[in-house]
Amino acid sequence: MVNKVKKDRRNFTYKLLIIIATVTLVFNFLPQVTSFHYKYEIDSVWDYPTLESPISFPIQKSQEQLTKEILEIGSNIKPFYIYNEKQTEEKINGFRKSIYSLSHDSASYAFIQRIDSIYSNLMYNGIIKKDKYTSDKDSSFIICLQRDKYGEYRFLGDFNTIVHAYNVINNEIRNNNTNINNRNLEAIVNRYICENVVPDEEKTEALRQSKLNSISTSQGLLEKGEIIVHENQIITEDIYNNINSLKYYYETSRTDDTSIARRISTYIFLIFIIVCFLTILYIYYPDAILNTRKFIIICTTLFITICIMLISENFAHEYVYIIPLCIIPIVLRAFFDHRVAFWGLIFSALLISTTIPNGFQYAIDNILTGTIVIAFLSKLEKRSQYFLIVFIVLISYISLTIIHTIIDVGELRKIDSSMITYHFLNALLSLTALPLVFYIEKITGVTTDISLIEYSNTNNKVLRELANMAPGTFQHSIQVANLAENAARKIGANVLLTRVGALYHDIGKTANPYYFTENQGKAGNPHAQLTPRESAQILLDHITNGVEIANKNLLPESIKDFIRTHHGTRLASFFYTKAVEQEGAENVNEDDFRYKGPKPFSRETAIIMMADSVEAVSKTLTTFDEETISKIVNSVIDKQISENQFDNTNLTFKEIEIIKKVFISRLKTSFHLRIKYPS
Repeated sequence: MVNKVKKDRRNFTYKLLIIIATVTLVFNFLPQVTSFHYKYEIDSVWDYPTLESPISFPIQKSQEQLTKEILEIGSNIKPFYIYNEKQTEEKINGFRKSIYSLSHDSASYAFIQRIDSIYSNLMYNGIIKKDKYTSDKDSSFIICLQRDKYGEYRFLGDFNTIVHAYNVINNEIRNNNTNINNRNLEAIVNRYICENVVPDEEKTEALRQSKLNSISTSQGLLEKGEIIVHENQIITEDIYNNINSLKYYYETSRTDDTSIARRISTYIFLIFIIVCFLTILYIYYPDAILNTRKFIIICTTLFITICIMLISENFAHEYVYIIPLCIIPIVLRAFFDHRVAFWGLIFSALLISTTIPNGFQYAIDNILTGTIVIAFLSKLEKRSQYFLIVFIVLISYISLTIIHTIIDVGELRKIDSSMITYHFLNALLSLTALPLVFYIEKITGVTTDISLIEYSNTNNKVLRELANMAPGTFQHSIQVANLAENAARKIGANVLLTRVGALYHDIGKTANPYYFTENQGKAGNPHAQLTPRESAQILLDHITNGVEIANKNLLPESIKDFIRTHHGTRLASFFYTKAVEQEGAENVNEDDFRYKGPKPFSRETAIIMMADSVEAVSKTLTTFDEETISKIVNSVIDKQISENQFDNTNLTFKEIEIIKKVFISRLKTSFHLRIKYPS
């Protein structure tokens, strides 16, 4: 009990930290600025009152001017190079040792001397390795060379390139008329010729950075009270730059008490909204808060919402209509039910509406559109439904725009065409929900209903292989699925996940199908040829084999959980007992005959353990009356309880009793014999 309390506290702390981190990250890494409420362009008219400088501020250079200065630094810099003396001496000595070994007479010796002289001159003079500063420069370009601990300026043309050096020596080798093999000469040249004048990148970069740091971003000062632009004045390039400088000052230099108070208030407001949202979820959908993976998904959608809100504060307000707010309910609906999606939509729309003009209308339009989307996604059956959302969103937004135009203006022809463009882009961007759902699903391991529906298709590759290779196990899995999904429905567990888990829980049996009773038929029992230990190992291995098959076919973790847990840590009792009879209890280690687990840790995995055992035992019945069926169901499940197999689940005794009744009812129905009619 104490451990459970500690675990609950730790989980609560983690989740609280996730909330704070979500808000803090977005709040601090996205720009927090004082809005500059003017729209202006070069050669347009200043439609506002005369703008005076409220403070003295530096005039910023234009981006084009700064880029030009940066490029000039890059083109004019004199890069540093190092002459590698040690390498040069080692290469020359090695070259001479190798090449003179080829000389066998006076003619070849004279030729070798000539090659040695050419090679040595090239290396002593320097073979340069060009870098990004010299690759496109001509021979008159100057570099700074460090040689013999001294520095000197040299022309690029003073040095050879590796290509030129190769050509010089190879041309001489081609004139060889001695008995020395040219290929041997060329091999030695290739081994010893190298670039020995190399860039000192660290020193050059330090020089470049020093020059870049010396560039001033400003060019003069506008004094307080100085007129920046008159009303109705044409905005020239200089005026445009002055206005931009004022805007830049507002966005980067405002650190007064009002700005700090505004940031703190915004932060508290975000926390308040999020806490309210999570409280509502905890009341109506507690699993979304208690389950850590699902909680991370909730926080991800909150992160997206806050991003949208802060972005809308810092760009032209009309651009907020391009941002696809409908991805919030789409993502939430993919992982949760319509209630969570609806509350997420409400809070997102209200949150963002506080940052833009006419926010009430924005909130209403998005709530209405989002509600239609949620209704459309009430029965998710295939991924193609997401593509139809584009048309739903577009039609909804355009219809609402037309309605607002008629109400406000009274004439349809005065509809704002730019809004139609924004709505069209918004609808297209709604498709980003599809990859977003996919990546969230992969990262968190929480499987969506769409994926589960796809996995439940018995034409799926894994299930098709199970049906072909282990038909008895396939039929057993279907029967387990029928039992389990009815039980899951009765106690409010995830029905679809339970059914899919049942279909896949025994896929490991395809590795050795005939060692399992349901697949043996009349062929006999192959365990008769094995020791109890070998037989038990085959049984235990079907868990490991199942996980390997799941990994190979990229099945999600939620399905692998059913494979790992459907036997928990139970004992393969038949073969254990047989081993004890043959070897004696003192010679048999019980752990060798026990499944490695883990135990079931959810209601769904617990139901599969029960249904799997009950269905298997029911095949041994010879009497099919209610008393016999009830006795076997209660016996199987009570034994699992006594073995503490359900300690890690949140199943109640009441729910277990409901599950038993469902199993008994279903088995009675499946074993019901037809009335024999007289022939």
